[in-house]
Amino acid sequence: MKRIGLLMLFCWLIAAFPSAAQSGTPLVALISSSGQLIISSGDGSSRWIVTNPGETVTGLYSWAGSQLIFGVEQNGTLLRRADAASQSVSDLGSVAGTVLSLSPNGTAAFYQGSDSSYGVQILSGTGIPLALTNDANARNSGMWSDNSQLVAYWGYAGNSTLAVTRASSGDTLTLDSGRSTPITPLAWLPRSTELIFRDTSGTVRLTDMGCMANSCGTNPLTSGTALAAADADVVTDGTWVYFRSGNTIGAANLNCVSADSCLNSAVTIATDAAPQSTLHVAGRTLIYTGYASNPNDPGDRQVQVVNLSCLSSSCAAQTVLSGAVAGAISSSGRYAVVETPQGLSALDLTSGTTAYLADHGAPLDAALWQS
Repeated sequence: MKRIGLLMLFCWLIAAFPSAAQSGTPLVALISSSGQLIISSGDGSSRWIVTNPGETVTGLYSWAGSQLIFGVEQNGTLLRRADAASQSVSDLGSVAGTVLSLSPNGTAAFYQGSDSSYGVQILSGTGIPLALTNDANARNSGMWSDNSQLVAYWGYAGNSTLAVTRASSGDTLTLDSGRSTPITPLAWLPRSTELIFRDTSGTVRLTDMGCMANSCGTNPLTSGTALAAADADVVTDGTWVYFRSGNTIGAANLNCVSADSCLNSAVTIATDAAPQSTLHVAGRTLIYTGYASNPNDPGDRQVQVVNLSCLSSSCAAQTVLSGAVAGAISSSGRYAVVETPQGLSALDLTSGTTAYLADHGAPLDAALWQS
């Protein structure tokens, strides 16, 4: 009976993925337990250790096709391009600080200087210093829009401040919280200039920053549409926004924005999300870390999947791997990085098989799938 149940589950998962997504294997970049940058295929058939022992990778990295742009510590940051097809590495140039994130097209860097202040640098040009400072490695800073033009971040200029900068010009719009509690960017809608952020009251809002291509008559950060009163993670696929509040995962269709009814139109799709867990969505699949009986027991964790076709009816999460924590999902929705007591693996959601990625100690949140 158990075997029949698993077979039905995997058939259900296969139905959730476009047929095109089941051909070809995406690549995932990650940091090993020894600190080296690795590029692996999702099925584990290929593995390339990109950096040399002793080199320290700084900040996040960015895929541009089969090429991964990354930085290593060397009198600031030395940026490099790793070509997965030829397994070759070339230098791109230096940035006078720690690179925290790179634009999706790999042409601009968001960095933090030794004085804790932020800056933006076009890789073919000079750096643009920014007004905000922050703690080292602060989360939710350096989020780039898909068009690589806008970068959202937060920091301090007296009070906690949210900011969006246009990389090519340095033009910046800010929202001052009036207090020290962080207000942060959360996500960009795919293929748009619409930003999801947490405002001064803690409400999750959506606003369009597209006017920054020219000039904004009013500051869009002061007038976003309220999406949710979520207290934690938020992700979007461009059509729906998904959010965790406590152990509950909710979803709101973004057509609610025109009707200004998002706070009242959200639906619950799961009620077993583990505390401080993150959500990941791609290919009409939502993956998260759940629990079987005790949300406060770190040993009681399981990878949960929701087939988002359920949003037209009712949703029920399915357990695909027990004793594991869910991480990033590939753009097709087929593969996910998961963490077990042994280390990191790539989980094939169509078959339930896993492939080794890294030993215990490798950071789960550093895994990045090829887009």
